Amino acid sequence: MRRTLLLLLLAILVIPITSEATFMSKIFVGTTTDKATYKQGEPIAMALTVLNQNSRPEQLRFTSSKIYDFHLYDDDDQLVWKWSEDKMFAMSLIDLKLESKLPLTYVATFNQIPASGEGLKPGKYQLVGEFCASDKEYRSKPVAIKIR
Repeated sequence: MRRTLLLLLLAILVIPITSEATFMSKIFVGTTTDKATYKQGEPIAMALTVLNQNSRPEQLRFTSSKIYDFHLYDDDDQLVWKWSEDKMFAMSLIDLKLESKLPLTYVATFNQIPASGEGLKPGKYQLVGEFCASDKEYRSKPVAIKIR
Protein backbone atom coordinates (compact mmCIF):
# COMPACT_ATOMS: atom_id res chain seq x y z
CA MET A 1 0.00 0.00 0.00
CA ARG A 2 2.77 2.39 0.97
CA ARG A 3 4.62 1.56 -2.26
CA THR A 4 1.49 2.23 -4.37
CA LEU A 5 1.00 5.65 -2.77
CA LEU A 6 4.64 6.51 -3.36
CA LEU A 7 4.34 5.54 -7.05
CA LEU A 8 1.15 7.60 -7.45
CA LEU A 9 2.76 10.62 -5.83
CA LEU A 10 5.83 10.26 -8.03
CA ALA A 11 3.63 9.97 -11.15
CA ILE A 12 1.75 13.16 -10.23
CA LEU A 13 5.03 15.05 -9.80
CA VAL A 14 6.45 13.79 -13.12
CA ILE A 15 3.41 14.59 -15.32
CA PRO A 16 3.86 18.40 -15.37
CA ILE A 17 7.57 18.04 -16.11
CA THR A 18 6.88 15.66 -18.98
CA SER A 19 4.20 17.84 -20.54
CA GLU A 20 6.50 20.89 -20.40
CA ALA A 21 9.34 18.91 -21.98
CA THR A 22 7.16 17.79 -24.87
CA PHE A 23 5.88 21.30 -25.69
CA MET A 24 5.52 21.51 -29.46
CA SER A 25 6.50 24.74 -31.16
CA LYS A 26 3.93 26.17 -33.56
CA ILE A 27 5.86 28.23 -36.09
CA PHE A 28 4.00 29.07 -39.30
CA VAL A 29 6.05 29.70 -42.45
CA GLY A 30 4.22 30.90 -45.55
CA THR A 31 5.37 32.00 -49.00
CA THR A 32 3.52 34.30 -51.38
CA THR A 33 4.22 35.87 -54.76
CA ASP A 34 2.79 39.02 -56.30
CA LYS A 35 0.97 36.95 -58.95
CA ALA A 36 0.58 33.39 -60.21
CA THR A 37 1.62 33.80 -63.86
CA TYR A 38 4.67 35.63 -65.22
CA LYS A 39 5.97 36.45 -68.67
CA GLN A 40 9.32 34.92 -69.47
CA GLY A 41 12.02 37.21 -68.01
CA GLU A 42 9.61 39.18 -65.83
CA PRO A 43 10.83 39.63 -62.21
CA ILE A 44 9.15 37.41 -59.62
CA ALA A 45 8.45 39.20 -56.32
CA MET A 46 8.16 36.88 -53.33
CA ALA A 47 7.67 37.13 -49.58
CA LEU A 48 8.30 34.74 -46.72
CA THR A 49 6.23 35.30 -43.57
CA VAL A 50 7.10 33.69 -40.25
CA LEU A 51 4.59 33.68 -37.39
CA ASN A 52 4.98 32.33 -33.87
CA GLN A 53 1.54 30.87 -33.10
CA ASN A 54 2.48 29.99 -29.53
CA SER A 55 1.22 32.02 -26.59
CA ARG A 56 4.78 32.84 -25.53
CA PRO A 57 7.91 34.05 -27.33
CA GLU A 58 10.08 31.48 -29.09
CA GLN A 59 13.89 31.72 -29.11
CA LEU A 60 15.54 30.40 -32.29
CA ARG A 61 19.23 30.06 -33.14
CA PHE A 62 20.89 30.47 -36.53
CA THR A 63 24.44 29.36 -37.34
CA SER A 64 24.95 32.06 -39.97
CA SER A 65 23.46 35.36 -41.08
CA LYS A 66 21.27 33.45 -43.55
CA ILE A 67 17.88 33.74 -41.88
CA TYR A 68 15.69 32.75 -44.83
CA ASP A 69 15.90 31.25 -48.31
CA PHE A 70 13.74 30.59 -51.35
CA HIS A 71 13.89 27.49 -53.59
CA LEU A 72 12.31 27.17 -57.03
CA TYR A 73 11.56 23.72 -58.46
CA ASP A 74 10.52 22.81 -61.99
CA ASP A 75 7.66 20.49 -62.96
CA ASP A 76 9.99 17.48 -62.44
CA ASP A 77 10.79 18.57 -58.85
CA GLN A 78 14.33 19.56 -59.84
CA LEU A 79 15.83 22.57 -58.07
CA VAL A 80 16.35 25.30 -60.69
CA TRP A 81 17.07 28.30 -58.45
CA LYS A 82 18.02 29.01 -54.87
CA TRP A 83 17.97 32.60 -53.58
CA SER A 84 21.08 32.09 -51.40
CA GLU A 85 23.11 30.43 -54.18
CA ASP A 86 25.07 33.51 -55.24
CA LYS A 87 25.31 35.14 -51.80
CA MET A 88 27.82 35.01 -48.96
CA PHE A 89 26.73 34.86 -45.32
CA ALA A 90 28.67 35.60 -42.15
CA MET A 91 29.33 32.54 -40.01
CA SER A 92 28.08 33.51 -36.57
CA LEU A 93 25.62 32.39 -33.95
CA ILE A 94 22.49 34.51 -34.07
CA ASP A 95 19.68 34.22 -31.55
CA LEU A 96 16.34 35.54 -32.76
CA LYS A 97 13.36 36.00 -30.47
CA LEU A 98 10.05 35.45 -32.23
CA GLU A 99 7.36 37.27 -30.32
CA SER A 100 3.98 35.60 -30.03
CA LYS A 101 1.52 36.48 -32.83
CA LEU A 102 3.89 39.07 -34.35
CA PRO A 103 4.75 38.16 -37.98
CA LEU A 104 8.15 38.72 -39.60
CA THR A 105 8.26 39.13 -43.39
CA TYR A 106 11.26 38.81 -45.69
CA VAL A 107 11.04 39.84 -49.35
CA ALA A 108 13.11 39.04 -52.43
CA THR A 109 12.92 39.35 -56.21
CA PHE A 110 14.09 36.83 -58.81
CA ASN A 111 14.87 38.00 -62.36
CA GLN A 112 14.35 34.47 -63.76
CA ILE A 113 18.06 33.98 -64.49
CA PRO A 114 19.53 31.24 -62.26
CA ALA A 115 23.28 30.73 -61.71
CA SER A 116 23.49 28.67 -64.93
CA GLY A 117 22.83 31.90 -66.86
CA GLU A 118 19.93 30.46 -68.84
CA GLY A 119 16.56 32.07 -68.23
CA LEU A 120 13.61 30.03 -67.03
CA LYS A 121 11.72 28.19 -69.72
CA PRO A 122 7.93 28.47 -69.99
CA GLY A 123 6.24 25.96 -67.72
CA LYS A 124 5.01 25.26 -64.20
CA TYR A 125 7.18 25.80 -61.12
CA GLN A 126 6.91 25.46 -57.35
CA LEU A 127 8.34 28.10 -54.99
CA VAL A 128 9.18 27.10 -51.41
CA GLY A 129 10.31 29.44 -48.65
CA GLU A 130 12.58 28.33 -45.83
CA PHE A 131 13.24 29.82 -42.39
CA CYS A 132 16.79 28.61 -41.66
CA ALA A 133 16.88 28.07 -37.88
CA SER A 134 19.53 25.57 -36.80
CA ASP A 135 17.28 23.41 -34.62
CA LYS A 136 14.66 22.53 -37.24
CA GLU A 137 13.84 23.04 -40.90
CA TYR A 138 10.87 25.38 -41.25
CA ARG A 139 9.55 25.25 -44.83
CA SER A 140 6.45 26.70 -46.38
CA LYS A 141 4.01 24.80 -48.51
CA PRO A 142 4.89 25.13 -52.22
CA VAL A 143 3.37 28.00 -54.18
CA ALA A 144 2.57 27.20 -57.81
CA ILE A 145 3.71 29.71 -60.41
CA LYS A 146 3.65 29.60 -64.18
CA ILE A 147 6.04 31.10 -66.73
CA ARG A 148 4.56 31.77 -70.17
